[in-house]
Amino acid sequence: MQVKVTPPNIYNKHGYQGTHWAQIMIDKDNRVWMGYERGCNISQLQLQNIDIIPLTTPGQIEYQEPSYKLIGGFYDDSLNYWICKWGFAGIFQYNHQWKLMNYYSSINPFNKKIFNAYSAYTCCKKYDDCLYLTGVFGFVKWDLKTNKIITFKNVDNNKYPEMENIIEVEKNKWWLLTISDGIYVFDVSANKFIKHYEAQKKCNDNCLPGFLTGIFKLPAENILLTSTQGVFKYNAATDGFNSIISKTELTTLASPWITAIASDKNGFYWIGTACGVCVYNPSKKTIIDTFPENKSIGYVDKLIIDKADNIWCTTRSAIWCWVNSKKQWVSYSSLDGLPNEVYEGSLENLKDSSVIVAIGEKIVRFPNGYLKQ
Repeated sequence: MQVKVTPPNIYNKHGYQGTHWAQIMIDKDNRVWMGYERGCNISQLQLQNIDIIPLTTPGQIEYQEPSYKLIGGFYDDSLNYWICKWGFAGIFQYNHQWKLMNYYSSINPFNKKIFNAYSAYTCCKKYDDCLYLTGVFGFVKWDLKTNKIITFKNVDNNKYPEMENIIEVEKNKWWLLTISDGIYVFDVSANKFIKHYEAQKKCNDNCLPGFLTGIFKLPAENILLTSTQGVFKYNAATDGFNSIISKTELTTLASPWITAIASDKNGFYWIGTACGVCVYNPSKKTIIDTFPENKSIGYVDKLIIDKADNIWCTTRSAIWCWVNSKKQWVSYSSLDGLPNEVYEGSLENLKDSSVIVAIGEKIVRFPNGYLKQ
């Protein structure tokens, strides 16, 4: 890893610090404070070749919840990056050169006491000239040309279920995940919900388990669902869900609480858990690798695999990457010059093969091939 240290600022009336170190620390702005026998100096850490883009607003917004700075929704279309933030902080539209094109502070009538699907979103996706947002109270379509807002009700009881991420299972067919109300299927071309897979409290096989923790689309059109009852795979032939990792088998993982799954070029599953990462062979139904670094990795929030088969994951203390060519883990944190925030938020592969990570109110971009330098 390359780290650049700027020339120090001397805080000593004698102009000399001495040779004996007393203390060293890094503050929230990534400045290194070095205490000596006769004073101290300050140096600035900065990672070379890595872009740090702050999300800045062009003016005063109506309301902001500063206690929860988390970027949840991120979508890359052919021209722009669409970025949505928790905490009533707005929607940002950047071009692919990271120039702020538009900022939208509110698309619904604002009310500090009432959440709406825009204000507490968890995912965003663009289709034609419309932006779709999932959130605490449902699913919203925002027409960017007319500024018209539609909030969709579900197909069963006209309620607004709390919705999480969106995946495109087939052309114009989106699956929307809820925590405890199953999965809703949305036909974006028809502009309506068309199906609801209801969650079952007791589910062993060919059913949808209750309390889903994630939905993941892997290569070869495999759709996996993680839950407290195990890992299930969608079976298109039966239109059901088959157990591939049972609740009992969950106890053999790094932790039974699964947070993320991705598939590498060998077809192995890299599984993020509450206690690190493990590698699972689905054909043999066995774990083939765990890592001593799991004690440091801890709770995995997001996990993706880039085009070079490197495994990236965000945790509460650092960004971790399994460098496939070297077969080893490396970590990035405030000690390396990154923002001193919780490292949980969007983690995405961009179309230019770079990797971006949302940290607090900033986007950190790792260029394609950065790890090979």
